[in-house]
Amino acid sequence: LAAAKGTKLSTLEQNFTAVKYQQEKFVDGALTAEEYAPMRDLRQTWRDKINALIAAKTMEEVNAIEVVEWVKPSK
Repeated sequence: LAAAKGTKLSTLEQNFTAVKYQQEKFVDGALTAEEYAPMRDLRQTWRDKINALIAAKTMEEVNAIEVVEWVKPSK
């Protein structure tokens, strides 16, 4: 159980690291609220999944939480 949680939590942490630059651009004013909104929503989804993983008590609960590595969309 702990290993499965750890693997998923690690992936989510990597996702946060991968999008940190976009967050910094928003904080610095280089992105508008509208431009940053999809990233903010995505980050909230990841936070919700982290909280669900931490609260999970069974393997079934852990397996029900889908976690995928974030890949920057091509333009």
